[in-house]
Parts: sequence; C-alpha cells; structure tokens
Amino acid sequence: MPTSDYLGLRAGDAITVQHPCTVESATVVSTCRFGALVRYPLPPCDWSTATHAEQYVTARNPAGHWYR
Repeated sequence: MPTSDYLGLRAGDAITVQHPCTVESATVVSTCRFGALVRYPLPPCDWSTATHAEQYVTARNPAGHWYR
C-alpha cells in the first residue's frame, strides 16, 4: 500500500544506498508501508543497455546510508 513517506523518506529525495562494497547515490521513486523504492545509475557496460537499477531499502546504518 503506497504511503506519503517511509521513515521520513519521500518520493524525489536524494539518498545514499549501501551495497556490499560501495555506496551509491540514489533517488527515492516511491514509498510504501514496508520500505522505499530507490533508483540509482549503473556504470556503462558492454553487455547491458540498462542505465539504472531499482531496489527497496528498509533500514539505515549508523553512517546514514540506506540498505535492504
């Protein structure tokens, strides 16, 4: 169910997302009761035409980066 925010995140917010080995800048696409859908750019790649990826984030670490 869509919500207006998730733990203070709102659609359009710029955040950082923690991956296992990197931190990426991301934009919040939408929020719901269990998390926020974020979109982040992918580096250019010879084997894919994708320019971005999406994932849900549900928590924030002590450094302020969001993760699943």
